[in-house]
Amino acid sequence: MRRAVVLGLSAVLALGVLALAAGPVQAGGRKVEYTFSAAYLGPLPEVVPGIVTGGGGALFDDGSVRGNLAISAGQGQFIAHVYGTEWTETILNSAPAIWFCFTVHFIKPMDMPDEADCLPAPVTGGPLFFDLDGDGKADWMIRISPVN
Repeated sequence: MRRAVVLGLSAVLALGVLALAAGPVQAGGRKVEYTFSAAYLGPLPEVVPGIVTGGGGALFDDGSVRGNLAISAGQGQFIAHVYGTEWTETILNSAPAIWFCFTVHFIKPMDMPDEADCLPAPVTGGPLFFDLDGDGKADWMIRISPVN
């Protein structure tokens, strides 16, 4: 049984590698233009105990987004799902950037309404660090990379 599972997973992995090597990534006739990833870096666990987050996805040529980011904090007392809604190319400080729009859906506590927002992010292919809480320390890492 164990051998069959390993062989099955190996076959799926091999097909995935072949599909990626075959050419531009597409889904439903849409071409992936960029990929994104994000990770929460702080504050320290003693400030917000048990925080876990991370995620990413694809930005398609029609302005749609697939992928998400999950957040859990306070040993599961706060749980949210962040998902992209749309994106557009823009210019930020004379450089290419993405205007990325998203919605935060709060799962726990359940009495919090969803929040929608948009943020600009430069397209660098490398990690970008943001201080969103204003404490002078980077608390988020975001990466937006063009797909060749």
